[in-house]
Amino acid sequence: MTELPPGASPVDAIEPGTRLREWEIIRFVGRGSYGVVFEARRSSWLDEPPRALKIFDPIISSAARSALLGEFSTLTDVHHPHLLAGIDAFDLVEPPYAGCVVFVLELADEDLSHRIARSGPLPPAEAAAVVADVADGLAALHAEGRIHGDVKPENILRVGDRWVLGDFGVTSVLEGSYAVTHAATIDYRPPEAAHAADGTRQHRSADVWALGVSLHVAATGRHPFPGPDPMMRYAAALRGERAPAPGLAPGLAAIIDDGCLVADRHQRLDAVGVAARLRAFGADAAQRGGSALPSSVPPSEAPVSETTAFETTPFETTPLSETTPLSEPPPSGTTPLSGTTPLSETTPIEAERSETMPFETQRPSIPPPFEAQPPSSSPRFQTQLSAAPQGDAMPSAPASAAARRWLVLALAVVATVVLTQVVAVASGALLTAVTARRAAYLVIS
Repeated sequence: MTELPPGASPVDAIEPGTRLREWEIIRFVGRGSYGVVFEARRSSWLDEPPRALKIFDPIISSAARSALLGEFSTLTDVHHPHLLAGIDAFDLVEPPYAGCVVFVLELADEDLSHRIARSGPLPPAEAAAVVADVADGLAALHAEGRIHGDVKPENILRVGDRWVLGDFGVTSVLEGSYAVTHAATIDYRPPEAAHAADGTRQHRSADVWALGVSLHVAATGRHPFPGPDPMMRYAAALRGERAPAPGLAPGLAAIIDDGCLVADRHQRLDAVGVAARLRAFGADAAQRGGSALPSSVPPSEAPVSETTAFETTPFETTPLSETTPLSEPPPSGTTPLSGTTPLSETTPIEAERSETMPFETQRPSIPPPFEAQPPSSSPRFQTQLSAAPQGDAMPSAPASAAARRWLVLALAVVATVVLTQVVAVASGALLTAVTARRAAYLVIS
């Protein structure tokens, strides 16, 4: 067995060839927040296909065990072709895996996030077909009185030629149209969740919001809201500030904007309505001889980084020259503020960030304060220069005062940018600390 560092889970030491009851581990598939997924084969005279074994870290909390029982109940009670099927569940009681719970599930070939990472954004018709299937499964889940609570590309799985919705770890039972959910992924959380404490009842339309974000990611490879990290993107969602999506098929954009990403949850479509509109879009595209538009970002131009399963997958960034300017161009006859840099240009550092930062809508680079043009380049000073006799120098006092003003302005801009980054880092650290305390509380309880 592999030697583990102190505090590591014994599940991380499981290797191919390990036997757990009648199951033999074939290969590692991926790790989630609370366990590891393996491909396994059962020793039996029956000709069974390989299955997925989801092995959870040892559990000592009754609350965590109750959550697992709820997840497996969803896997076995709600049957639909586009919901991942649960086959069996059992406990491990012998060391070193005592306390581990094992789910036996259908084996998925890949998830949607890895499909995007491998091949780039899906063509519009294919994106509509995949998400329509998932919406059908979500509608069946809602009809059985449950809310998923964590719809995202990592939980949209391909099993053979079917796309299914899986990972019901935060699924909750609906009371009317609402359910109590926990730990939904921030990038797919609806705006109304910002005003609710953890554990507050959520409307099932929260799943439709997450489905709309997933559709946008599938069709463009980018998150619909701008920002360098989940908290900044969620803040943009609260402000209703959308990232540009050049090339997104108008039919898909209408479904996303008018049916899913609507701030008022009561104005969103239900899952049945989303599936119907996506299939109508796909039928219309088929009548036109395939997808009406190409995917917005070809894989060769915007590769998507690949990560392990059950993690947020970073998507490609858009080069700065392709983004929409932050403001309209100045009217003709006017001169832009001196010392600024055109949005299509970027420093080498910004260019490097644009290749690595996930989900980021690029911001214009801010020139260093000492690279600003001298005040004498502005029209006001040019007029004074043209009026001065040849060989005469400009008076030094006004030029010095103007230079100081430009320097103060540039330093203020730099200070504002630095402060913004500090606040972003502090917010991320605070979120990490709160999440860790919650996890510790669950384990202790």
